[in-house]
Amino acid sequence: MGNLKKCKEFGFTLIELLAVIIILAIVALIATPIILDVVEDARISAGRSEAQMILGGINNYCATEDVKYQLDNSYTKICTSDMDVDDVPTMVNLGNSTIESIKYNGTKLTELVIKSNNHKFTLCANNQFAMDNEECDAVAVITTGPIKDVVLSNFPYLATNGNGCVTPTANNYSYMGGCYLKGSSQSGKDIFIAGLNGAPGLDSIDIINQKFFDSDGNFIVENFENWALTDGGISEDDLSSAGVDTVFELIYQTTPEELFAQEATVTNNSLWYSGFLWRIMGINADGTVRLITDENVTTIPWGASNTAQNWDGSYAKDWLNNYFYSRLKGNNIIEEETWCSETTTSNSSARTTCASNLSTEKSKVGLMTLDEYNLAGGNSSYLNIGQVQRTMTPCSGSRAWSVLTDGSANYTDVSYTNGLRAVINVNSNVTITGGNGTLGATWSSQSGPYILNEDKNVEVTGKLNEKTISGEYVLFAGRKYRVVDKDSTGNTKLILDGYYEEISGTIYNMSYGSNNTFSTTTGIGQKLNGDVLNWLTNNSETEKSKLVSNYTWYQNNFDYGQNYTISLNEENPTRSIQATVGLIRVGEMLSSQSSSILTNGYNGTSSYNNAKSYWTMTPYTSSSGAWGVYYTGYANSRDVSDTIGLRAVIVVNSDVTITGGNGTWSSPYEI
Repeated sequence: MGNLKKCKEFGFTLIELLAVIIILAIVALIATPIILDVVEDARISAGRSEAQMILGGINNYCATEDVKYQLDNSYTKICTSDMDVDDVPTMVNLGNSTIESIKYNGTKLTELVIKSNNHKFTLCANNQFAMDNEECDAVAVITTGPIKDVVLSNFPYLATNGNGCVTPTANNYSYMGGCYLKGSSQSGKDIFIAGLNGAPGLDSIDIINQKFFDSDGNFIVENFENWALTDGGISEDDLSSAGVDTVFELIYQTTPEELFAQEATVTNNSLWYSGFLWRIMGINADGTVRLITDENVTTIPWGASNTAQNWDGSYAKDWLNNYFYSRLKGNNIIEEETWCSETTTSNSSARTTCASNLSTEKSKVGLMTLDEYNLAGGNSSYLNIGQVQRTMTPCSGSRAWSVLTDGSANYTDVSYTNGLRAVINVNSNVTITGGNGTLGATWSSQSGPYILNEDKNVEVTGKLNEKTISGEYVLFAGRKYRVVDKDSTGNTKLILDGYYEEISGTIYNMSYGSNNTFSTTTGIGQKLNGDVLNWLTNNSETEKSKLVSNYTWYQNNFDYGQNYTISLNEENPTRSIQATVGLIRVGEMLSSQSSSILTNGYNGTSSYNNAKSYWTMTPYTSSSGAWGVYYTGYANSRDVSDTIGLRAVIVVNSDVTITGGNGTWSSPYEI
């Protein structure tokens, strides 16, 4: 028993010492695998990151550095179908990794196997990597969950450390510490065909293909040049003065090989939120996700005529942060930000930081800058929608930069009524509930735009005025509309998502009348409340009973450079009229061209060729003028004798109910 006595020197019994040793051994047995797992997880994560960095580096090289022009205008390429593992160190620093195999089909990587941190990483079709013996089918891209996680899963090269893109590639750019998408939503062939569609002698895509591509799909440059030098209207003098060898390069400023190698790199960044289609732009320095509407949501003057432009005091900021923001569903997901309104006199400005002129006040909604537009790829980027759109960037004096229909940038006076595309920054934890970011004629929880902050997998029923929000789609009497707004008594204003056709397939044009006074007994008002009303309702008294027949429509004389609130004033209007069918006003929601019109129902490339100029309810200050929205998305005063199209506006009674649908383009509310 003496051994069990306390040891005076150490103060512990042998049993206590043995217990401590046993406990430590148990802890070691438990902790060692955990520690090893943590270390191994870190190695795997580092390996995946390095694989993504190498992938991004190769893509960046092949997109921007690959073609080396010689003095004789020939060129050499490294990124070809003959590329092998020995070529990769020329393109990117491999670090401790090695390339086991690589294949390139002339336009993209079809195989890439990387050995890193004792693991093998194999490139899958979704730009993710399978590890070791893992199958690509098991490497799932996240399509639901927090928006930042979904974005990073689908666009891993958008990772930012607050100082720009962690891994620079051909598909991203750094701006204000964030990382954003760069690239076109059209392939090189799409750009080629879109540019020629409707040109002399080329009245269909089929004819373009037949003229310029052989049966294997190879481009025949001689056929294109022969056409361009005759029917295309290019002269030998034009070609000579340009100093290039081919007509193709004169027009496209690139070789056929380069253009047709350009794939559509940004086709899966579409998102549906609160009645509007948006594009994911990227991730900000603070982790919020940046979105931009895929259409002009209105068209108003930026500011007063002949005044220095200032974002904090602009009409644009006021409209976006009051009128627009208040009509967004669940707008608490939008974070306040400061915005860069730094002046530039260069239309190619591509600054990545804001040296001065950060807005002195935070705001929820803004516009893209000219720098963002150019950094994203300018006229070949997904930010070019073929419409006149205002940027946040001032030029000088009373001018600010706009993007025009051809994608070029030009400054215009702040009094001009150009289109506005809203930009917001949403909280990183806001939930995406479905979709995969793509566009098409039909949407579902698996394919179609990402759905943000709501469930669009179920049919909706109930009162229209309780369920709907501005921008959403409604099917009424077989015709599709969009919700403009709801009034204080619960009536819902809808604008036709198309144009009146007196003969099916032909858009009807007419003058405003003898003056700009809207009346149900003469001119445009009489037409709308007669033939157009019957067309909208299929001449059904049941359908007509759903409409407010004595709705009050307001007219306010409006001039360039005036505040949009003058056009929308209902307390002291120039005149008011009782009618069933009216028109949109300058400054109202959707008073530009609808994205679903521009894209033929989200089933094609956005083009102003799909749109038509149409009248608004708003009169000009002279009785011989009234405001119209041009097919290019901006508004202008027109002589009342001009003949342009009609986009009818109706108002639905507050007691009308929804029988199905969910308010998207693919599944409009049915009433």
